[in-house]
Amino acid sequence: MREDSDFEALTDELYARPPAGFVTRRDELATQARTAGDRVLATQIKALRRPSVGAWYLNSGVRARLASLEELIRLGQQLRDAQSRGDFDAVRELGAQRGAAAGATLRELRAHLAGAGITATATGLEEVRATLTSALADPDVADQLARGRLDRPHVYAGLGDLPDAVGADGRGAGRPRPGRSPDPTEQDRAADDAEHRAAEEAAARQELERAEAELAARTAERDAADTEVRARRERVAALTAELDEARATLRAATKELDAAVDRQAVARRRAEHARRQAGERPS
Repeated sequence: MREDSDFEALTDELYARPPAGFVTRRDELATQARTAGDRVLATQIKALRRPSVGAWYLNSGVRARLASLEELIRLGQQLRDAQSRGDFDAVRELGAQRGAAAGATLRELRAHLAGAGITATATGLEEVRATLTSALADPDVADQLARGRLDRPHVYAGLGDLPDAVGADGRGAGRPRPGRSPDPTEQDRAADDAEHRAAEEAAARQELERAEAELAARTAERDAADTEVRARRERVAALTAELDEARATLRAATKELDAAVDRQAVARRRAEHARRQAGERPS
């Protein structure tokens, strides 16, 4: 069970399950890995987090290969590619499709869930809506979505619906507006501010990733210790039951011994009486 493919397969199995059964199955798989001697795999499995309701809705939709969801993922990739090229016309054209794509995905996802006998909750659908918006802009969220491994809702933290590639008037943010010459000082200051914000956001993301990794490791340690404590408690309970049974058996044996001693005393008295009677008879 030490191959990476094993962890990938187990992860897929877990995130395909409804949230209600996630923790139980995750702990079973972690216990199996630990019993097999693979503590690394056991720790990795225990670090997996139960998905929120909205995250599971989307994971289920990905596994059902919903066409609208696959199209939204492609649209997000196209948008990010256009932004990286600085193709503002393409960004504007593709950006206009976001609302329709998200709406179509929500409708098809609700129908998919209803077909499976699941009534989508308002909270879960709100998580879906926020995560879809985030997936259009954030490649990491898009990757989790495409793999069906979301564990929580995501909210895009950028300015506006997308990064500052398109201004409010639809023009490229870096393009000067007609009739106004760009001020080099303002441009430099804006570039410095943008660079500073990007550095702060990158540092914050790195700190968040380190904190989440540390939390996952400590949670796995805590869960492992909890499992060990439960096993020891079960063993103590079993030994206590055995001790109680042994005590009951001892009490029964003691009663039987007392009864045997009483019967022996009666038999001894009878024997002595019989000997006396035999000694009193004439020769």
